[in-house]
Amino acid sequence: MEEQAEYKTKGGRPAAQENEKLEHRISVRFSKSDQVKLKLKAKKANMKTSDYIRQAAINGTIKRPPSPEEVKFYRDLSGMANNLNQLTKEAHQQKLSAIAPLILTELNKIHKILSDLDNKNENR
Repeated sequence: MEEQAEYKTKGGRPAAQENEKLEHRISVRFSKSDQVKLKLKAKKANMKTSDYIRQAAINGTIKRPPSPEEVKFYRDLSGMANNLNQLTKEAHQQKLSAIAPLILTELNKIHKILSDLDNKNENR
């Protein structure tokens, strides 16, 4: 009989490339509700949860919450926008050109708030 060299191949998934090995582990804890949200997002993205977290950590951006001062700017701006809408509606209903100065006043206030907010963001 001829001797045959028997080569056994290792079964399973081929080895990852050297630069693709995931060797380091970082533990993160989530609340139950956050875990559910995270799993839903990963499922929606058609990814494993761990892959989703990895991609979000590496490629994601972190948005800081607005400061209390910025929240006040937004609230003031929203109130002024409501005032402007009400004045515009009244001007259309009554066809009054007398409301034009009030509208311009509100627009100037909005412009000032936006300028202040823009200047504050430039200084950061």
